[in-house]
Amino acid sequence: MEYTASHKKTICISEKNGTSILSLQDIVRMEADSNYTKIYLKNSKSILVSKVLKSFEDQGERNGFLRIHRSHFINVAFIDEVIDNKLIRLFDGTTLNISRSRQKWVTEYFS
Repeated sequence: MEYTASHKKTICISEKNGTSILSLQDIVRMEADSNYTKIYLKNSKSILVSKVLKSFEDQGERNGFLRIHRSHFINVAFIDEVIDNKLIRLFDGTTLNISRSRQKWVTEYFS
């Protein structure tokens, strides 16, 4: 099967009742939770997936996501503010820490 660019902008999530296809532009952030990943959507819903956060990293980085912490992977389209290069506030008011090891990289990303 040949994939078009639009196929690369989605991820498939296995759920109890089948497979869901999510558009990356609808995902606000992903958060590691042990061997699971919690995916937060822009419609305020969230999905718990039995995959580690690392499994989403390659495709996410190619499509506007930024790893700001070992537990947080965010869609840069939903960032409202970077505070003192230590915190990121998202459009929904969520504030997340930027890990010390990623602060310089995040600063350079937005420069």
